Amino acid sequence: MQEIKKKGKLFISPKSWFALTYPNNWNEFEDTESRFLFYDPVNWTGNFRISAYKQDRHQPDAALYARQSMKEELRLNPSAVMVKIGSWDCAYSQENFSENGQAFTSHYWLTGHESIVFECSFATFQGETPEIARQIIASIRAFREESSLPKTVIPIRILEIGEINNAFESVSSTVKTLLKKDFTGTSKDFPHMQQIINENLCPPGKKDIWQAMGLVFGIILANEIEELEWVTVIDGRFEYPALCYQANEDNVISPQDIVWEKIKNKKNINLEQEFERIISSLQINDKK
Repeated sequence: MQEIKKKGKLFISPKSWFALTYPNNWNEFEDTESRFLFYDPVNWTGNFRISAYKQDRHQPDAALYARQSMKEELRLNPSAVMVKIGSWDCAYSQENFSENGQAFTSHYWLTGHESIVFECSFATFQGETPEIARQIIASIRAFREESSLPKTVIPIRILEIGEINNAFESVSSTVKTLLKKDFTGTSKDFPHMQQIINENLCPPGKKDIWQAMGLVFGIILANEIEELEWVTVIDGRFEYPALCYQANEDNVISPQDIVWEKIKNKKNINLEQEFERIISSLQINDKK
């Protein structure tokens, strides 16, 4: 994984079906639950999308799923041809289209290995090369279901951004409903969150509520501390949002666990003290 990460930003799909790298100046954006979208938000050169489909490896002919899918694509699409990108055999085709008076080309690749198939597309200005997309496809690595990846830190995924946003809405709503207070996502909210903890206003056994409280604690940390950024951590079958200081993977904080572990073990937690402890542990002198 470290070698792959050197070539750009690393993306690992939910449930670790596959990994790929995309350019450092690109980001992931929201598309659909099963399709992932990447592009440069500043100097747009094209949208790269990828979807993955997996056949149950215990099914008859599962190992032929990718080969048969490409063969079927060639049969149904007269314009498709076989090409080689890195180690991947791909059924490739393209189509021109116009939008708001601008001419574009949509490039399409169907590829895969044994029981997993990838659909990749790249929409760009007509006449532009799809070389960036080819480089991304060449970087794809497929993993077996039983594979367990080593602990890896990657740029925050859309999936975890949604989890963080949902946590903020949940805690904000709780504070407004129970305490009739506004919620700002800054350290000014610590007294309100602390009141909910101290007065046991939420059930202590509700893990999701307290992990949401922890994520909001993380939001406040990220808002208050320079160079503290959200990331996604892949650790075996566990995938979760965390905070990373100065892009140093030795300085990764799991804020949801900070709150939940104390609540679960019936220990006192003081959010302002935890905030100062983290600042001290990361040797932070300046706040935002």
